[in-house]
Amino acid sequence: MDRIISEALKMVEQGVFEIDPDGMIWRLKERKSRKAGWYPCKRRTTRPNKDSGYIYVPFQNDEGEMFAVRANRLIYTIFHGEIPHDKEVHHKDNNKSNNHPDNLDLVTHLENQQLASKDGRYKRLAGESNPSDTITETDVEKICALMAEG
Repeated sequence: MDRIISEALKMVEQGVFEIDPDGMIWRLKERKSRKAGWYPCKRRTTRPNKDSGYIYVPFQNDEGEMFAVRANRLIYTIFHGEIPHDKEVHHKDNNKSNNHPDNLDLVTHLENQQLASKDGRYKRLAGESNPSDTITETDVEKICALMAEG
């Protein structure tokens, strides 16, 4: 099992996090330092990451190591079982912040890419729309014209 998932499951077992049936992860405890131990905090959840849309749950284990687990992976593991190393968690409705257990499915990386392309979430960048492109269509036309001249 993935180490980050294992560490997050320990936090669930210790009551640091609570996972509800709708796939929401709630923080119930926190700590100021390793020596201070865990203390109750205001029940709260984490918002989706602005850039990726995924919900990341940051936490510190008992040894003081910092981790961030993607909520979809933790919720899938709790409700459906371990995630094989060759699989990824797919959101059926394409909403990366909807981690309801019924909305999560396992797919290969290739299947995930194909689903993203089919659903319009992944577009192959070709030509000038590709950030790695170094010349424009106009440059290509000029080069072709020069080659035709000899």
